[in-house]
Amino acid sequence: MLGEVGAHTTRPDLVGGGPLGGVAAQDATQPGVDPSGGDSSLNDETGVVGLGLDYQDHLYVVADESDTLGANDWGLTACRLALQLRADAIVVEANYGGNMARQILSQAWDQLAREGETHGQLMPLIVEVNAKVGKRLRAEPVTQLYEPGRVHHVGHYPELEGQMVTWVAGMDSPDRMDAAVHGLTELAAGSCRAPRSSTPSP
Repeated sequence: MLGEVGAHTTRPDLVGGGPLGGVAAQDATQPGVDPSGGDSSLNDETGVVGLGLDYQDHLYVVADESDTLGANDWGLTACRLALQLRADAIVVEANYGGNMARQILSQAWDQLAREGETHGQLMPLIVEVNAKVGKRLRAEPVTQLYEPGRVHHVGHYPELEGQMVTWVAGMDSPDRMDAAVHGLTELAAGSCRAPRSSTPSP
């Protein structure tokens, strides 16, 4: 994905590298979500990756909660991560199922609110991504953020980093990598700094 060496997408020296000493104050935080059921029959996992942007426009990967999840479960996982991050937005690929992704997230947030897990926190803005271009083209702007050291992985994410350094065009859909690409792209573009627009949770 991130900077090509030969046929591969990401140079191993550009990702990972161990945890930072600390994370700078965050201007925006969000989960990126790539639901299962995309363009690969083998894509059974849902990518759920926590991301942040600091006031100097450096980006952070701070969590990877990806797993094999049903619709209700990935909605709850994404919303719980949003609560943990006090997220400004949830970025979700909506290529498949129309408004289903938005409905799943809204229903999951309502469930957490009923169960007392939201503690009055407003539901983040839902940013739907319709990925109409190839994965390589989508990844190229993110590549340019990794190369000068503007993206930092806070912790070790071997499955995510493995996808980044091994995926090539034509391979099965990389769920974790797609989730990270969607979220990092939106954060870098500044579209996820909008105020939350929903009513307070009970």
